[in-house]
Amino acid sequence: MAEKNASNAARPPADAPTPTMGNEAEGVLVAFRGAFMLAFFMMKSCELLRSGTRIPRTR
Repeated sequence: MAEKNASNAARPPADAPTPTMGNEAEGVLVAFRGAFMLAFFMMKSCELLRSGTRIPRTR
């Protein structure tokens, strides 16, 4: 019986795969958030550049 308990203790618990899935989902969320922030900043920078180029033309 002691050997069986030792082998069970050496084996990872049944819920061991769930943290990897959680980290994977978290990584996907971080990637989407990074892509969204990048697109947002690109949009804002293009907006500022367009407004900056538009002002001298009106003058």
